[in-house]
Amino acid sequence: TMPQCLEVVTALRRLNGVELERRNNKSGEQHDLEGVHAAMEMRLQVDFLEARDAWLEGGIAKVGSAQAAAAAASDKGGASSRTSAQAEQILDGIERYRTRCFEIVT
Repeated sequence: TMPQCLEVVTALRRLNGVELERRNNKSGEQHDLEGVHAAMEMRLQVDFLEARDAWLEGGIAKVGSAQAAAAAASDKGGASSRTSAQAEQILDGIERYRTRCFEIVT
């Protein structure tokens, strides 16, 4: 879930801070720690955004496969039950997509 992903990102940020301190203490000289930190932070942000996009796409793929399965199952029924089942699947897919988008935004 998104809250778990954010917890992981927070832990990675802390580890980046520990790594920076280790580098600073090990070498004994002042490096461009701000530049290194900015680069590490940028990489972490890019990784997070890529993972978030993959998560959202995975949710869309699940909705699409569920809709296809429901459409195949409803082909055995009458036209009105098929239309009702398809409409229900579309609304369910929209709700899942909306929920995932909301989790990303918040």
